[in-house]
Formats: sequence, C-alpha cells, structure tokens
Amino acid sequence: MLPVTFGWPMLSAFKFEPDPQDPDLIWTRNKPGPVGRQELMARQLWVDPFEARQRFLRARDREEILSFLNSLGASWSHETAPVVSGEGKSRIVLHEAQPIFISGILEFQEFTRLALARPFSKWQRLSGGGYLYVETIRSLETQCGEKKRVLVLEFVPTTLSQAILGTVIADKLAKNKYRLCELPECRMPFKAGTRQPPKRFCLGAHRTVAAMRRYRRKKSRKEGKHP
Repeated sequence: MLPVTFGWPMLSAFKFEPDPQDPDLIWTRNKPGPVGRQELMARQLWVDPFEARQRFLRARDREEILSFLNSLGASWSHETAPVVSGEGKSRIVLHEAQPIFISGILEFQEFTRLALARPFSKWQRLSGGGYLYVETIRSLETQCGEKKRVLVLEFVPTTLSQAILGTVIADKLAKNKYRLCELPECRMPFKAGTRQPPKRFCLGAHRTVAAMRRYRRKKSRKEGKHP
C-alpha cells in the first residue's frame, strides 16, 4: 500500500462572516488588501490536514465553526469561494462567493465522523455522503512521487473540505481503524486498539462521566421502586 502525503499550501485569503438575517448562513469574503501575485504568494498557508480535521470535528455550533474557518482563512469548498480573473484594474469577478450553510457543514462533519468508523463500501449510505462527498473526491488532485527514495501518493487539496476528506481516505488506505466516543456530547473518533473488551471512550474523563450517569440512573430507578 502506498504511503500518503499532503502537498502544496492553501490560499489564506478569505474571511467568513455570519449572515445577520439567517443564522444558517455564513458568507465568504475576500480579505482586504491588494490581490496581486505577490500578495497572493504571501498568503500561502501550510495546513496540517489531520490537525484541521480534529479542530473541525470539535466545532459544535456556528460560532465555533466560524472561529475554525477564520483561523485558517482558506476556502471551504470551490462552490463557496469567489472566482476572480486578472489582477489590479483588469480584475474581474467571474463568480460571486456563495453562502455556506451551517447545516451543510454539520452534515459533512457527521459524515466525516461516521466515515472514519465505517468501511468505505458504506460511505454512500451515510448521512452527508451525497453531493459534497462525491464532488470533493473527484476534484481532489492526486499524484505519485518519490520522497526519500520511497514511492508515495500525494494529495493536493485546495479547499478545507478536500483536506479533511483526504485525511479520511488516507486513514482508510493505511487501514487505521477508528471508533466513536460513546459519550453523546463528544462522539470524537479515536483509533481503535486491539484490547478486549474494546475501548469505548476517547478520554478517561468521558468514561468516568458515563459511569456516573449510569450510577445515577440506576439509583433513581431503585428509589422509584422503593419510595
């Protein structure tokens, strides 16, 4: 199996703002400042896709999603970023930025969680495994190369959704197995070990919280039977 690496920096040229009228919408704006070639080169950002995935999966609401997007400034997807031609006075906006739907991001977030814990053959049946999943995979550039005399498969994501999905594909190719934390408000994926019985929580603190809840429920049932 070929090792997978990630190449090329992303363009950190965007800011994300909430729609004042619709809480489900986020607008992609160009960061202020010149947009010439040198300015664009200065805005190149190397993104650790696995770290970005962790941060993305921990975002729980619009404010946390906005914070995640703005911390990187890279476009979420090709469909939401503006399309511009030319520079300076000859600059023409060919396609205005489209709004990002919070509900769509949360759906993709749930898909990412489940895709890590399920085999690839099940992906198309998962919630959120529709248009974004198909288009992101098709547009994720891949190339084979050599690094330190080893043949590798390199992913070249240009959007955050590509980078995140690329990490899931990389984990599948590496045959890394994940489970979802069973604490309902967490559900973070974590690498499954070989121990039996299998680990059920990503953190020991979450295991303690779940145990305390079971204890309280059991105690409440007993008190209900014996007033």
